Amino acid sequence: MTSFAHCQIGQFREVTSIITGHKLRVNTLADKFLVVSDADFGKLPRLTAALIDWLTAGGSVEHGIARNIIEALREFADIGDATGMCVAVDRVVAELLAVETKRMGQKTAVISWLQRLWEEEYIAFPASLPFKSKIKLPWDQFGFPTNHEWIMALRKASPRAGDVNRIPGLALRAAATAIGIKEVGDLIPDGVAEEFFVLNGKKAAALVTPLIALQRARYGDKARYTPKDWGVGRQSRGNDRTYRWVLVRDPSLADWQEKVALWLREGRSLALRTYMADRLFACLIEHKELPRTVEEYCRRSGMLSPTWAEWSASQDWAESSHQLYTNYFCEFINWFLARYLTGDDDLGRPVVSAVHFNPVRRLAQAAKPPQTHREAMPLRYIHELIRIIENDDFAWPRSLVSSEYFMRHDVASGEFVRTWSPVRSVAMLLKLHLPLRTFQVRMLDSGEGDTEQFDGTEWRPNTGPLAPKGKARIRRGVLRNMTDTTSGTTFTGLYVNTNKTADIFRSPKDLGYEVPWEHKEAIRWTLYLRDWQQRFNPIQRPTQWEEIHDKTVLRSNSKEMLRKRGGVCFLLRDPKGTHPCEPVADSRMQNYWAMLLAELERRVAVREETLADGSPVRFVRSSVGAGLPVPHFDLHSLRVALITAYAIEGGVPIQILSKCIAGHATILMTLYTRSRGRLTCRKRWRRHNSASNRPSRVISCAS
Repeated sequence: MTSFAHCQIGQFREVTSIITGHKLRVNTLADKFLVVSDADFGKLPRLTAALIDWLTAGGSVEHGIARNIIEALREFADIGDATGMCVAVDRVVAELLAVETKRMGQKTAVISWLQRLWEEEYIAFPASLPFKSKIKLPWDQFGFPTNHEWIMALRKASPRAGDVNRIPGLALRAAATAIGIKEVGDLIPDGVAEEFFVLNGKKAAALVTPLIALQRARYGDKARYTPKDWGVGRQSRGNDRTYRWVLVRDPSLADWQEKVALWLREGRSLALRTYMADRLFACLIEHKELPRTVEEYCRRSGMLSPTWAEWSASQDWAESSHQLYTNYFCEFINWFLARYLTGDDDLGRPVVSAVHFNPVRRLAQAAKPPQTHREAMPLRYIHELIRIIENDDFAWPRSLVSSEYFMRHDVASGEFVRTWSPVRSVAMLLKLHLPLRTFQVRMLDSGEGDTEQFDGTEWRPNTGPLAPKGKARIRRGVLRNMTDTTSGTTFTGLYVNTNKTADIFRSPKDLGYEVPWEHKEAIRWTLYLRDWQQRFNPIQRPTQWEEIHDKTVLRSNSKEMLRKRGGVCFLLRDPKGTHPCEPVADSRMQNYWAMLLAELERRVAVREETLADGSPVRFVRSSVGAGLPVPHFDLHSLRVALITAYAIEGGVPIQILSKCIAGHATILMTLYTRSRGRLTCRKRWRRHNSASNRPSRVISCAS
């Protein structure tokens, strides 16, 4: 086969866009143009004549084109096959390389022609172009007479002004590495030469966000790609319970990967087991000298260095985490010994191989303290946090420019509009008002798919696009129409669709618990966000639990459990998230909490409020590097403070608090959580509430 300096024939991979169904041929050589042999070469004389007319008439080229380049371009009229195309492309590229740094305008003419050849599906560009100087692909009428308006449309979908001008060029460079791209839905991760993102790095990553936004605007649910599919952002591995990613990092760990995956399928407590497995594989990958099979690891004759105890002691883990990881690793080894290295004696009794043992010693579990170790935040500061978020129509949250705004596609105008998202702010307000776990808040259902909806005054039949079609009454939303069995009156209470302990042995369709509490603020913000979501971040259908990507959900539930749960319309779905139909990520809530506490600390310092010894009041501490500050009070402490306030200040009986508000399985768990902290007596509570000029929002739970 003839070899060409700048071209190749037939080295490509075929892919099909799952968005459009179009077939693509992707160039697999990073430094040569791809030429296909089945193109319609009969059109070339007409196209070549049009090119020469465009160049000789001036076109977009200001300076005269070198005679040798003109002659090389004329040769395209005589091409009859792929070999002839390679010869012609090689010559015109060689002629351009000879003069590109000496005469201006030469490159624009040649690249415009090559772009036209790509549009006509004769060639695909290499990821690395052969030219000496930097290349900026031109956008002119000859190169693109009709198609690819989407390339310029990407500019309007960019959330960053600094990226707007570079995006069309990046999109064109990416698309040109494949033959067959006709519209924006054809530009998919598998449809771009792999070397493109390697060569262009972070610069190319700027293309991904507007590309995904435009695809979702034009194709809806068919556009399923995320930044991670494009290799942008932190790559998640923890949800893969098969741990196939381990084999990519270290193929010698195939035996460990197989056994751990099987152990996870057979056991309970999936979240804790996968946490341990993550650490175990980190240890094995880091220390290549450790045995590459589980059987070798358990041999009495083996010398492990480091041992699990030595390695885990060097990790910055909490004491409780160290104990949990060690005990689950011990459990895994016991499982392996029982399954693979145990036989029966003459009496049928199981006997473990004499040359094997469990090298991991189980750690005794320390007695639980009678109260939580978390320190409760003073209630007056919780009230101030609420004001920071709410005041002046969310003035402070709106100031978080980069993290709270997204590009929304306006269906009416067809334009992309920069829009502020209140999702994290409302999520935090619900946390500040209700003693719920962060996970519980994130998973709340908006009620968009319920049979009835509360409009702020009364309950009415749901007439929205997600209203159920059947006769069965659907009630999944956080707002629930309830009846006081004592008085017979109806009121709007709360329904929490997840629970930490009580859900374990219940039917997947009967999870969560009711809170018979008409909490005005929680209802107000729920209605506000539900209406906002319907307008600015609508969904076409309820999201199936088995479809979501949230780590906490996937670690704690099997696919079968999630499948049985059916659909959910998340109230806290995040338009800035990887999957806009799914709830705001825990990491984004933690980041918001850190910024909120930093703002509280700033305001406290401005009014010169100090501790009794004159030292400043601290709510955060500086992090290492340029990261966000680290909160002194974690998000769970909100729950501790509110439960404490309801039990002590609100006068809510422990029995009701446990059943209705905290969602704990036992009163003992509530008592464990009900920490009084340093400021618990009524006099101090009153003083703090008075100082904040805001009455306590403690409200007794309805009986």
